[in-house]
Amino acid sequence: MWLYPVEIGTRGFPAQSLWRMFSALGIKGADRKRAVGKLSLAAERASSWLWMKREERSWKPTTNT
Repeated sequence: MWLYPVEIGTRGFPAQSLWRMFSALGIKGADRKRAVGKLSLAAERASSWLWMKREERSWKPTTNT
């Protein structure tokens, strides 16, 4: 079992630890770049959602219908 603490900033900036983790797992090249991009976007969206909900008393998931 491996433990890889990784960091992605609130604005979606991936720390070097994320790149190293993917390399250690054998994920390289375009696949690694694509995965880092998706994780960065997810972190940025989550941070944005938290900021928009900062004054609400209850954080319930929203449905996009």
